[in-house]
Amino acid sequence: MVVYKAITTVLVIIGVLGTFLPMLPGTPLILIGAVIHSYATGFNVPSINTLIILGLLVILGEGLQYLLSMIGAQKFGASKLGAVGGMFGLIVGLFTLGPIGLIVGPPVGAILIELIRGRPLDQAIRVGVGSLFGVLGGVVATFIIALLMAGWVLYIIF
Repeated sequence: MVVYKAITTVLVIIGVLGTFLPMLPGTPLILIGAVIHSYATGFNVPSINTLIILGLLVILGEGLQYLLSMIGAQKFGASKLGAVGGMFGLIVGLFTLGPIGLIVGPPVGAILIELIRGRPLDQAIRVGVGSLFGVLGGVVATFIIALLMAGWVLYIIF
């Protein structure tokens, strides 16, 4: 049982760090750790109900990541396509620039789409800044959810 607690603890820690480090699925790793421990205990600790709630928290955290990015861009005047451009920039940035892409990708994607749509440069830059704020808000929200999940899982297994 000690081995499963160790594996779960490592996955939980990596999961929390994964909310800040691109390419690591933060909250899903916490859920995977909980599932491994639950499997080892015959699905008693954590229980199936707990796993379902953790799964819902994963969906909430990941959804907020994308939703807040789009809302941030739209609050700063982005069109729907500009907000989508910010999300596209996030994905392309992560795969091409790694961690730096998390910061650079969304504003660049939003700015490019808004410029293509014919908006003036100053308005496009404003949209890019909003996209960046949205992404950072999503990271903070996901981090808070990951901390709650991590604390709950570690409390249950220890």
